[in-house]
Order: sequence, then structure tokens, then C-alpha cells
Amino acid sequence: MKTALVLIISLLMCSTLFAQENKYALSFGIGDNFQLGKFAGQIAAKKIINEASQIRIFLSPNFSNEQKDEDEPKLEESGSSYSFAIGADYMKILAVHNNIQVFAGPGASLSFGSRKMEAKLSNAEQTASNFGMGIRGVLGVEWLVTKQIGIHSEYALTGAYSSNKFENSFDGVKGRNGTQSQFSVDTHVLFGVSVYF
Repeated sequence: MKTALVLIISLLMCSTLFAQENKYALSFGIGDNFQLGKFAGQIAAKKIINEASQIRIFLSPNFSNEQKDEDEPKLEESGSSYSFAIGADYMKILAVHNNIQVFAGPGASLSFGSRKMEAKLSNAEQTASNFGMGIRGVLGVEWLVTKQIGIHSEYALTGAYSSNKFENSFDGVKGRNGTQSQFSVDTHVLFGVSVYF
């Protein structure tokens, strides 16, 4: 946490040293369902091509650690998962009013991750790993607080093809293994801040 604060403060200080036109930006965002046991975020670098278009390269880490307790303690289930997505977006500035701009554009991403679920009552366990690729569309709005700082919110719709490999075990004995492929559509909302320099 301290490292992140030092990085952000350093970027803010450096951005004030350069008064010329902004050409790059670093962006940090979190998902709308942020919790202590569940995190979805995005770290991105943007290249400003001109006043109307930008290219963004992003890394999206996600993790969750959940535990569900039913009425009886023996029916306890727990699980954890993590995933990472990398990709790029091409964004066009659709409208500008004062210091507020609306942007939208297409993008593509690759993702990989792992998930583990345990059921204590049956002493069963399932582990799964996945790899996916998809295309997405982004629509968002950004408020440029200063020439160097922007606060944004965006909505993304992603269509992805993924391959999942899973393994089941019961009382430590390996059970059915297999692979499954699927196409899914996912949406998420992101809130963040950008530092321009």
C-alpha cells in the first residue's frame, strides 16, 4: 500500500514539472463490487494520439476469497479464485463539455486464472484453470480535474471464448477430470483515476 502511495505521489509531482501537452497517462481503477474478500481492478497505460483518440494497454487483476456458512456448520463451503487479463483498447473521444469528456471504443483481451472450491461436508474438492480470449466495447466518462488528473467511470461489455480444465477429488482420491469450452458475455463497471504527463 505504501509503495502505491509513493508511486502516485511521485507521478503527481513529476506531472507538475512538465507543462507541455499531455501525451501519456497512467490509470488505476477498481470494480464496483469491491469488498475485502473480492477485488477487481485495472492498471493501464494510455498513449494520447491526438485530441480525439487514444490507445490504452491494460492489466486487470481479480481475486476473491469466499466462505459460505449454511444453517449447519457442517455444510460449509469455501473457495478462492484469481485471474489476470491483459489487453488493449482503442478509444475515441465522442464529446467534450467543459472539463468532461465521453469516450468509447473497441478492445481485445487475453485472460488466465485458477479456482479452487471445497465442500467440507462431502470432503470434496474441485480445482479448475482457464484461459480465454475476447473482444470488448468500452463506454465511459472522464472529468479532467486538472490538466494532469482525471477521474473516470466506464462500462465494459466483453464477449469471450474460454477453455476450462477441471479436476475433482473426493476424500483425497482423484475423480473425474475434463475440459470444457464456452462462450460468455460479461459486463463490469470501473471507477478510477488517471495521471497525465
